[in-house]
Amino acid sequence: MKKRLVILIDCISNLQAGAERQMLALSKSINNENFDLTLCSLESDGVSDKNLFVSNNIKFLTFPVKRIYGWSGFCQAFRFFKFLRKNKIEILMTVHFSSDIWGTLVGRMAGVKRIISNRRDLGFWRGKGHIKAYRFINQFVDKIVVNASASTRCFIFDELVPENKFLVIHNGVGIDKDIPVITRKELGLGEDEIVIVNVANLTPVKGHKNLIDAMSVVVSKYQNVKVLLVGEDRLNGQIQKSIEDKGLKKYFVYLGRHEYARSIIETADIGVLSSISEGLSNSIMEYMSAAKPVIATDVGGNSELVEENVTGLLVDKSNPAKLANAILQLIYDKSLRLKMGAAGQTKIKRDFTMERMVGAYEKLFLNP
Repeated sequence: MKKRLVILIDCISNLQAGAERQMLALSKSINNENFDLTLCSLESDGVSDKNLFVSNNIKFLTFPVKRIYGWSGFCQAFRFFKFLRKNKIEILMTVHFSSDIWGTLVGRMAGVKRIISNRRDLGFWRGKGHIKAYRFINQFVDKIVVNASASTRCFIFDELVPENKFLVIHNGVGIDKDIPVITRKELGLGEDEIVIVNVANLTPVKGHKNLIDAMSVVVSKYQNVKVLLVGEDRLNGQIQKSIEDKGLKKYFVYLGRHEYARSIIETADIGVLSSISEGLSNSIMEYMSAAKPVIATDVGGNSELVEENVTGLLVDKSNPAKLANAILQLIYDKSLRLKMGAAGQTKIKRDFTMERMVGAYEKLFLNP
């Protein structure tokens, strides 16, 4: 008998975002012989491409909610309640704040037997109201999935939840064999340039300012270098202006949101992530999967991926000087870059595959 399962996520329109990509991959890969899965979205930030789900044989429904405590929240809650009851859903897994709160309450009222919540980052965005809401809702949740051990430590303290209620399931990396090949020439890069890639939406938490400040130091000592910025600009050009103001425009290439970030990573020599807060970074896993050495800030789950002097280098957050020194160390040492890149790729293939992640979720769903 198949387990009737629903995954509810706030929105799944931005597939460059980590949680959205992971949930889509899980929905595509889960064993259809054991599970009858429906992926649901509150469409709280954009409109999802339904053709994507049809082409991957994923059952997909939307429950458009502007505010979970407003009229749309009430109306869609009634729809969702009826859907859960009619289809006798046994397991509900929620992803992101609105789904965690709204979905859990509706799920319990509808009689869903098991409810699983998620924490996908360290909660840098959360205020006192969010924490109070989570403390209330956690009494109705059977399990909380985190993607990094660092998250468990954080939320035990914040949400007053016992450790045995948490389960760590690391993100997985799937290799898309159909990604297009992008050459350095197409990107306007020289074959002899050292290319640094930074895959992160342009938001304050991703620490681009620290990377810019670090590059001011780097280019004073080594000029044959380019930094590729890949990600959606959510700061209305502030990062680009900062780059220009510091006279660094010729050293940076902003590529925007890109469907095939992995293709761009392949052109690089070094992967950098300068975040001031992280859960478990998909960007770092993509760097390592592509055999690129990683320089990352020592926050969240980054140290669970980056082994110091083995797969990369860890630096203090908000410390441009140390970030610059790490970049220069790898610029000057090609053999170290290659050694770290190979070690990182081996680690991903061993511990962070998509198959491993999907298997862990299936085990969770099958075993109460």
